[in-house]
Amino acid sequence: MPNSFDALATSVFKTTTAVMGYDAYWSPSFLPIPVLYARVHFKSPTLKERQILEMERVDFKSDDTIVEYLEPDFPNLEDSANRGGLESLEVEGVMYDVRSVIKKWDGRTYWAICVKK
Repeated sequence: MPNSFDALATSVFKTTTAVMGYDAYWSPSFLPIPVLYARVHFKSPTLKERQILEMERVDFKSDDTIVEYLEPDFPNLEDSANRGGLESLEVEGVMYDVRSVIKKWDGRTYWAICVKK
């Protein structure tokens, strides 16, 4: 039986991606299936933002471009990317190579660490 926290977390994720999320597309390199679509959270700091963080000496300095998605959205992206598969995500019309995928603490949220093509 799912607990109420899981349902609430999914509801919050879907609400935030609906309001301020981004359209993302993935065409798996290992399967002849159509392109998969999901609304995702997306973080890609600009050069100016990185310079400001550097000047302010902020402890959390992330240059990574991160696409955050829920478990059912891109099945097997984690396995393929972490085994060296050549996976790419398109976010708002820009293509990114997926370097690795990290499963977050809740076990259902993933971070795809990407590099712009």
